[in-house]
Amino acid sequence: MGDFQSSRTDMDDNSQRRKRTSNDIEPVAATEDRAVSCLRIVVVAVLVLAGILVGVLVYLVAADSDQENFRRQYDTHANQILEAFNSNLNLKLGALESLGVSVSSYASDQQEFAANVVDGGATTAASDNAVP
Repeated sequence: MGDFQSSRTDMDDNSQRRKRTSNDIEPVAATEDRAVSCLRIVVVAVLVLAGILVGVLVYLVAADSDQENFRRQYDTHANQILEAFNSNLNLKLGALESLGVSVSSYASDQQEFAANVVDGGATTAASDNAVP
């Protein structure tokens, strides 16, 4: 019977050690759980901030590139419009010059003057200068 009691005492000692060990582990496990939770929060926060930072940098680079491209295209199109306007203006002025030369030439051939032409400082009507 002595063996039975000593084995029972050993079992009680082992169970008390397990309880003590599990009681010691619980505060450590709780502390580790808190540390792991804090680490998870920090990692998620770092990932979110990195994502935001990358997104902002990509936007700034793309916006700057797009704005420069837009300005280059705008200048090109503005120069094309100005060149077309100047070309049309030169054509119209050339046509007016030709019309003026034609009218002057016709009036000179007909020996007539246009209405209200300044002749020697005096304004005269075309009918006054008509050749009989």
